[in-house]
Amino acid sequence: MPAGTCAPRRRMKALPHPLSPDMRLLTLRDLVWLTGSLAIVIAPHALRAPWWLTLLTLCLYGWRFYCTLNRSPLPARWLTLAVAFVAMLLVWMEYRTLFGRQPGVLLLMFFSGLKLLESRTHRDGTVAAFLGYCLIITNFLYTQSIPTAGTMCIGLFALTATLVGFSAPSRPVRANLRTAALLLAHAAPAALALFVLFPRVHGPLWGLPQDAYAGLTGLSDTMTPGNLSQLALSDAIAFRAAFEAEPPPLPLRYWRGPVLWDFDGRTWSTEGVYPVSYEPPPNPRGVYRYSVVLEAHNHPWLFALETAVSLPAASRMSFDGQVLANVPVRSRLRYE
Repeated sequence: MPAGTCAPRRRMKALPHPLSPDMRLLTLRDLVWLTGSLAIVIAPHALRAPWWLTLLTLCLYGWRFYCTLNRSPLPARWLTLAVAFVAMLLVWMEYRTLFGRQPGVLLLMFFSGLKLLESRTHRDGTVAAFLGYCLIITNFLYTQSIPTAGTMCIGLFALTATLVGFSAPSRPVRANLRTAALLLAHAAPAALALFVLFPRVHGPLWGLPQDAYAGLTGLSDTMTPGNLSQLALSDAIAFRAAFEAEPPPLPLRYWRGPVLWDFDGRTWSTEGVYPVSYEPPPNPRGVYRYSVVLEAHNHPWLFALETAVSLPAASRMSFDGQVLANVPVRSRLRYE
Protein backbone atom coordinates (compact mmCIF):
# COMPACT_ATOMS: atom_id res chain seq x y z
CA MET A 1 0.00 0.00 0.00
CA PRO A 2 1.53 3.37 -0.97
CA ALA A 3 2.72 5.61 1.81
CA GLY A 4 0.30 8.24 2.97
CA THR A 5 -2.79 6.22 2.14
CA CYS A 6 -5.20 4.85 4.68
CA ALA A 7 -6.70 1.44 4.69
CA PRO A 8 -10.41 1.49 3.76
CA ARG A 9 -12.68 1.25 6.73
CA ARG A 10 -15.01 -1.67 6.78
CA ARG A 11 -18.34 -1.35 8.45
CA MET A 12 -18.73 -4.13 10.92
CA LYS A 13 -22.31 -5.14 11.48
CA ALA A 14 -22.96 -5.94 15.11
CA LEU A 15 -24.16 -9.48 15.58
CA PRO A 16 -27.12 -10.04 17.90
CA HIS A 17 -26.32 -11.39 21.31
CA PRO A 18 -26.86 -15.16 21.50
CA LEU A 19 -29.21 -14.66 24.47
CA SER A 20 -31.34 -11.97 22.80
CA PRO A 21 -34.99 -12.83 22.09
CA ASP A 22 -34.22 -12.80 18.35
CA MET A 23 -31.81 -15.70 18.76
CA ARG A 24 -33.45 -17.86 21.43
CA LEU A 25 -35.60 -20.52 19.82
CA LEU A 26 -38.90 -21.62 21.28
CA THR A 27 -38.58 -24.82 23.26
CA LEU A 28 -41.26 -27.42 23.80
CA ARG A 29 -41.95 -26.01 27.27
CA ASP A 30 -42.37 -22.51 25.84
CA LEU A 31 -44.70 -23.83 23.16
CA VAL A 32 -46.85 -25.71 25.68
CA TRP A 33 -47.28 -22.63 27.86
CA LEU A 34 -47.98 -20.32 24.93
CA THR A 35 -50.46 -22.68 23.28
CA GLY A 36 -52.24 -23.41 26.55
CA SER A 37 -52.58 -19.71 27.33
CA LEU A 38 -53.99 -18.92 23.90
CA ALA A 39 -56.38 -21.87 24.13
CA ILE A 40 -57.83 -20.51 27.38
CA VAL A 41 -58.32 -17.09 25.81
CA ILE A 42 -59.97 -18.27 22.60
CA ALA A 43 -62.19 -20.89 24.27
CA PRO A 44 -65.23 -18.55 24.59
CA HIS A 45 -64.76 -17.38 21.00
CA ALA A 46 -64.60 -20.98 19.78
CA LEU A 47 -68.14 -21.49 21.08
CA ARG A 48 -69.37 -18.56 18.96
CA ALA A 49 -67.32 -19.26 15.84
CA PRO A 50 -68.36 -21.50 12.95
CA TRP A 51 -67.19 -25.04 13.50
CA TRP A 52 -64.87 -24.98 10.50
CA LEU A 53 -63.01 -21.89 11.75
CA THR A 54 -62.50 -23.42 15.20
CA LEU A 55 -61.27 -26.64 13.60
CA LEU A 56 -58.90 -24.74 11.31
CA THR A 57 -57.45 -22.78 14.24
CA LEU A 58 -56.90 -25.96 16.25
CA CYS A 59 -55.23 -27.56 13.23
CA LEU A 60 -52.76 -24.67 13.12
CA TYR A 61 -51.98 -25.22 16.81
CA GLY A 62 -51.47 -28.93 16.18
CA TRP A 63 -49.34 -28.26 13.11
CA ARG A 64 -46.95 -26.17 15.20
CA PHE A 65 -46.61 -28.96 17.76
CA TYR A 66 -45.98 -31.46 14.98
CA CYS A 67 -43.12 -29.35 13.63
CA THR A 68 -41.55 -29.10 17.09
CA LEU A 69 -41.89 -32.76 18.06
CA ASN A 70 -40.62 -34.04 14.71
CA ARG A 71 -38.07 -31.24 14.22
CA SER A 72 -39.64 -30.45 10.88
CA PRO A 73 -39.16 -27.08 9.18
CA LEU A 74 -41.91 -24.53 9.64
CA PRO A 75 -44.11 -23.86 6.60
CA ALA A 76 -42.92 -21.38 4.03
CA ARG A 77 -44.20 -17.84 4.00
CA TRP A 78 -46.22 -18.35 0.82
CA LEU A 79 -48.05 -21.27 2.41
CA THR A 80 -49.04 -19.31 5.52
CA LEU A 81 -50.23 -16.44 3.32
CA ALA A 82 -52.29 -18.87 1.27
CA VAL A 83 -53.90 -20.31 4.41
CA ALA A 84 -54.66 -16.79 5.64
CA PHE A 85 -56.23 -15.87 2.29
CA VAL A 86 -58.43 -18.97 2.27
CA ALA A 87 -59.59 -18.30 5.84
CA MET A 88 -60.42 -14.67 5.06
CA LEU A 89 -62.34 -15.76 1.98
CA LEU A 90 -64.37 -18.27 4.01
CA VAL A 91 -65.12 -15.65 6.68
CA TRP A 92 -66.29 -13.26 3.98
CA MET A 93 -68.54 -15.95 2.54
CA GLU A 94 -69.98 -16.60 6.02
CA TYR A 95 -70.61 -12.97 7.04
CA ARG A 96 -70.38 -11.10 3.71
CA THR A 97 -67.87 -8.74 5.28
CA LEU A 98 -64.48 -8.76 6.98
CA PHE A 99 -65.32 -5.80 9.21
CA GLY A 100 -67.43 -5.70 12.32
CA ARG A 101 -67.34 -7.32 15.71
CA GLN A 102 -68.00 -10.96 14.88
CA PRO A 103 -65.90 -11.42 11.71
CA GLY A 104 -63.11 -9.21 13.06
CA VAL A 105 -62.81 -11.05 16.37
CA LEU A 106 -62.98 -14.47 14.72
CA LEU A 107 -60.25 -13.50 12.28
CA LEU A 108 -58.16 -12.38 15.24
CA MET A 109 -58.71 -15.80 16.81
CA PHE A 110 -57.58 -17.50 13.60
CA PHE A 111 -54.53 -15.23 13.31
CA SER A 112 -53.43 -16.36 16.78
CA GLY A 113 -53.01 -19.85 15.37
CA LEU A 114 -51.32 -18.51 12.27
CA LYS A 115 -48.87 -16.45 14.33
CA LEU A 116 -48.15 -19.45 16.54
CA LEU A 117 -47.44 -21.54 13.44
CA GLU A 118 -44.79 -19.13 12.17
CA SER A 119 -43.23 -18.41 15.58
CA ARG A 120 -39.61 -19.51 15.75
CA THR A 121 -37.99 -17.41 18.47
CA HIS A 122 -38.96 -15.88 21.78
CA ARG A 123 -39.58 -12.60 20.01
CA ASP A 124 -42.21 -14.23 17.79
CA GLY A 125 -43.73 -15.89 20.83
CA THR A 126 -43.94 -12.53 22.59
CA VAL A 127 -45.93 -11.10 19.69
CA ALA A 128 -48.30 -14.08 19.86
CA ALA A 129 -48.69 -13.56 23.62
CA PHE A 130 -49.59 -9.90 23.14
CA LEU A 131 -52.12 -11.01 20.55
CA GLY A 132 -53.58 -13.14 23.34
CA TYR A 133 -53.91 -10.03 25.52
CA CYS A 134 -55.94 -8.40 22.74
CA LEU A 135 -58.16 -11.48 22.55
CA ILE A 136 -58.82 -11.18 26.28
CA ILE A 137 -60.31 -7.73 25.70
CA THR A 138 -62.47 -8.91 22.81
CA ASN A 139 -64.25 -11.44 25.02
CA PHE A 140 -65.77 -8.57 26.99
CA LEU A 141 -67.33 -7.19 23.81
CA TYR A 142 -69.85 -10.02 24.11
CA THR A 143 -70.40 -10.41 27.84
CA GLN A 144 -69.08 -9.05 31.13
CA SER A 145 -70.31 -11.95 33.26
CA ILE A 146 -68.41 -13.28 36.27
CA PRO A 147 -67.53 -16.64 34.60
CA THR A 148 -66.07 -14.77 31.63
CA ALA A 149 -64.08 -12.48 33.91
CA GLY A 150 -62.76 -15.46 35.88
CA THR A 151 -61.72 -17.32 32.74
CA MET A 152 -59.97 -14.25 31.37
CA CYS A 153 -58.13 -13.76 34.67
CA ILE A 154 -56.79 -17.30 34.33
CA GLY A 155 -55.75 -16.56 30.75
CA LEU A 156 -54.13 -13.29 31.84
CA PHE A 157 -52.12 -15.09 34.51
CA ALA A 158 -51.06 -17.83 32.08
CA LEU A 159 -49.95 -15.34 29.41
CA THR A 160 -47.97 -13.32 31.95
CA ALA A 161 -46.27 -16.47 33.24
CA THR A 162 -45.46 -17.40 29.64
CA LEU A 163 -43.75 -14.05 29.03
CA VAL A 164 -41.81 -14.41 32.28
CA GLY A 165 -40.66 -17.82 31.07
CA PHE A 166 -39.46 -16.28 27.80
CA SER A 167 -37.27 -13.81 29.68
CA ALA A 168 -35.84 -16.50 32.00
CA PRO A 169 -35.76 -19.79 30.05
CA SER A 170 -33.76 -21.69 32.66
CA ARG A 171 -35.88 -20.78 35.70
CA PRO A 172 -38.21 -23.35 37.23
CA VAL A 173 -41.88 -23.09 36.36
CA ARG A 174 -42.83 -22.44 39.97
CA ALA A 175 -40.55 -19.40 40.11
CA ASN A 176 -42.07 -18.04 36.90
CA LEU A 177 -45.57 -18.46 38.32
CA ARG A 178 -44.57 -16.65 41.49
CA THR A 179 -43.11 -13.75 39.48
CA ALA A 180 -46.23 -13.52 37.30
CA ALA A 181 -48.47 -13.46 40.37
CA LEU A 182 -46.33 -10.70 41.90
CA LEU A 183 -46.53 -8.60 38.72
CA LEU A 184 -50.31 -8.93 38.55
CA ALA A 185 -50.62 -8.12 42.25
CA HIS A 186 -48.68 -4.90 41.67
CA ALA A 187 -51.00 -4.01 38.79
CA ALA A 188 -54.22 -4.83 40.68
CA PRO A 189 -54.52 -1.49 42.57
CA ALA A 190 -54.21 0.49 39.33
CA ALA A 191 -56.77 -1.76 37.64
CA LEU A 192 -59.16 -1.35 40.58
CA ALA A 193 -58.77 2.43 40.51
CA LEU A 194 -59.50 2.53 36.77
CA PHE A 195 -62.53 0.27 37.26
CA VAL A 196 -63.99 2.55 39.94
CA LEU A 197 -63.02 5.96 38.56
CA PHE A 198 -63.16 5.47 34.80
CA PRO A 199 -66.44 6.80 33.37
CA ARG A 200 -68.89 4.24 32.05
CA VAL A 201 -69.65 4.33 28.34
CA HIS A 202 -73.33 3.97 27.51
CA GLY A 203 -73.93 1.58 24.66
CA PRO A 204 -71.51 -0.88 23.08
CA LEU A 205 -67.77 -0.61 23.66
CA TRP A 206 -66.96 -1.16 20.00
CA GLY A 207 -68.69 -1.99 16.80
CA LEU A 208 -69.51 -0.85 13.32
CA PRO A 209 -73.01 0.43 12.54
CA GLN A 210 -74.17 -2.85 11.05
CA ASP A 211 -73.30 -4.99 14.06
CA ALA A 212 -72.80 -2.69 17.03
CA TYR A 213 -76.18 -3.72 18.43
CA ALA A 214 -76.68 -7.05 16.66
CA GLY A 215 -77.86 -9.99 18.72
CA LEU A 216 -80.04 -8.03 21.17
CA THR A 217 -83.47 -9.61 21.16
CA GLY A 218 -86.25 -7.18 20.23
CA LEU A 219 -83.91 -4.40 19.12
CA SER A 220 -83.83 -5.14 15.40
CA ASP A 221 -85.96 -3.69 12.64
CA THR A 222 -86.10 -7.03 10.78
CA MET A 223 -86.86 -10.61 11.76
CA THR A 224 -86.57 -13.76 9.68
CA PRO A 225 -88.28 -16.79 11.24
CA GLY A 226 -85.87 -19.70 11.49
CA ASN A 227 -82.76 -17.63 10.87
CA LEU A 228 -80.87 -17.64 14.18
CA SER A 229 -77.36 -16.97 12.91
CA GLN A 230 -77.12 -13.59 14.66
CA LEU A 231 -79.93 -13.91 17.18
CA ALA A 232 -78.89 -14.56 20.77
CA LEU A 233 -81.06 -14.07 23.81
CA SER A 234 -79.73 -11.31 26.01
CA ASP A 235 -80.41 -10.60 29.66
CA ALA A 236 -79.27 -6.98 29.27
CA ILE A 237 -81.70 -4.30 30.42
CA ALA A 238 -83.60 -2.66 27.54
CA PHE A 239 -85.34 0.06 29.59
CA ARG A 240 -86.61 0.88 33.07
CA ALA A 241 -90.03 2.34 33.85
CA ALA A 242 -91.16 4.09 37.04
CA PHE A 243 -94.83 4.99 37.66
CA GLU A 244 -95.86 7.97 39.75
CA ALA A 245 -98.78 6.06 41.26
CA GLU A 246 -99.93 2.47 41.14
CA PRO A 247 -98.77 0.68 37.98
CA PRO A 248 -101.41 -0.66 35.59
CA PRO A 249 -102.65 -4.23 35.98
CA LEU A 250 -100.46 -6.91 34.47
CA PRO A 251 -102.65 -7.45 31.35
CA LEU A 252 -102.29 -3.73 30.51
CA ARG A 253 -98.49 -3.65 30.73
CA TYR A 254 -98.05 -4.02 27.00
CA TRP A 255 -95.12 -1.92 25.81
CA ARG A 256 -95.16 -0.86 22.20
CA GLY A 257 -91.80 -0.61 20.47
CA PRO A 258 -90.92 -1.52 16.88
CA VAL A 259 -93.87 -2.83 14.86
CA LEU A 260 -92.90 -5.38 12.21
CA TRP A 261 -95.87 -5.37 9.86
CA ASP A 262 -94.28 -5.58 6.38
CA PHE A 263 -93.73 -9.20 5.22
CA ASP A 264 -92.10 -10.09 1.90
CA GLY A 265 -92.62 -13.83 2.20
CA ARG A 266 -89.46 -14.43 4.21
CA THR A 267 -88.64 -11.45 6.44
CA TRP A 268 -90.72 -9.19 8.65
CA SER A 269 -89.58 -5.56 8.70
CA THR A 270 -90.64 -2.01 9.54
CA GLU A 271 -90.35 -0.71 6.00
CA GLY A 272 -92.42 2.35 5.24
CA VAL A 273 -92.80 3.95 8.69
CA TYR A 274 -94.62 7.20 7.96
CA PRO A 275 -95.06 9.87 10.65
CA VAL A 276 -98.52 11.32 11.19
CA SER A 277 -99.77 14.34 13.06
CA TYR A 278 -100.32 13.35 16.66
CA GLU A 279 -103.74 13.84 18.19
CA PRO A 280 -104.31 12.86 21.83
CA PRO A 281 -107.07 10.28 22.28
CA PRO A 282 -110.37 11.89 23.37
CA ASN A 283 -111.61 11.15 26.88
CA PRO A 284 -108.83 8.75 27.88
CA ARG A 285 -109.53 6.40 30.75
CA GLY A 286 -106.96 4.84 33.00
CA VAL A 287 -104.22 7.40 32.43
CA TYR A 288 -100.85 6.48 33.93
CA ARG A 289 -97.96 8.88 34.33
CA TYR A 290 -94.55 7.26 34.18
CA SER A 291 -90.94 7.90 33.21
CA VAL A 292 -88.73 5.63 31.13
CA VAL A 293 -84.93 5.31 31.15
CA LEU A 294 -84.06 3.77 27.79
CA GLU A 295 -80.71 2.15 27.08
CA ALA A 296 -78.91 2.94 23.83
CA HIS A 297 -79.99 0.74 20.93
CA ASN A 298 -79.05 2.80 17.82
CA HIS A 299 -82.65 3.00 16.58
CA PRO A 300 -85.23 5.80 16.79
CA TRP A 301 -88.09 4.00 18.50
CA LEU A 302 -89.13 4.69 22.08
CA PHE A 303 -91.05 2.34 24.34
CA ALA A 304 -94.43 3.37 25.69
CA LEU A 305 -97.64 1.75 26.85
CA GLU A 306 -100.14 0.65 24.23
CA THR A 307 -101.71 4.10 23.70
CA ALA A 308 -99.64 7.20 24.44
CA VAL A 309 -101.63 10.16 25.73
CA SER A 310 -98.68 12.54 25.24
CA LEU A 311 -95.40 12.35 23.36
CA PRO A 312 -91.93 12.93 24.82
CA ALA A 313 -89.91 15.90 23.67
CA ALA A 314 -88.16 15.60 20.28
CA SER A 315 -90.32 12.67 19.20
CA ARG A 316 -93.12 11.86 16.79
CA MET A 317 -95.66 9.11 16.21
CA SER A 318 -95.97 6.85 13.18
CA PHE A 319 -99.19 5.70 11.57
CA ASP A 320 -98.94 2.30 13.30
CA GLY A 321 -98.61 3.75 16.81
CA GLN A 322 -94.83 3.70 17.19
CA VAL A 323 -93.30 6.51 19.22
CA LEU A 324 -90.12 7.52 17.38
CA ALA A 325 -87.31 9.83 18.42
CA ASN A 326 -86.10 12.37 15.91
CA VAL A 327 -82.60 10.84 15.98
CA PRO A 328 -81.39 7.30 16.80
CA VAL A 329 -80.93 6.63 20.52
CA ARG A 330 -77.17 6.23 20.90
CA SER A 331 -76.92 7.06 24.60
CA ARG A 332 -79.05 6.47 27.67
CA LEU A 333 -82.24 8.53 27.40
CA ARG A 334 -84.85 9.50 29.97
CA TYR A 335 -88.31 10.65 28.92
CA GLU A 336 -91.84 10.91 30.33
